[in-house]
Amino acid sequence: MNTVAVILASGSGQRFGADAISKHLTPILEVPIFVWTLHTALRSSIFKSLVVVTRKSDIFEGKKLIQEYFPEDYGTIQVTEGSNARMNSFLCGLNVLKKEDLISKDTIVALFDANRPFTKSSQLHDLYESAK
Repeated sequence: MNTVAVILASGSGQRFGADAISKHLTPILEVPIFVWTLHTALRSSIFKSLVVVTRKSDIFEGKKLIQEYFPEDYGTIQVTEGSNARMNSFLCGLNVLKKEDLISKDTIVALFDANRPFTKSSQLHDLYESAK
């Protein structure tokens, strides 16, 4: 079964109080929040491809951090610009997967919030088994 993920990292972080830096780039133990989320998704070995959807102003920094933290997985992670609306951002990520021909009628598409860094791999496996 083909499984891919769209990771939404396009919020401003205004409610979070992140004025100077986007919420998903805010560090926990000196590591940006979305890096923790990507680490869990990648280490689960469930996903063939991941798309991080972020604000235009964060694309360069997102790509740089992915190269820094995940050099061996860099080819399986794409970064694209999102929208002001959550659903439209998800559709931006979905369109990247479609263009890369990574979606078929049997594909499971997971949706992640980049700002949920402490999800366990076991929870992802349970959700995957339920989706199958």
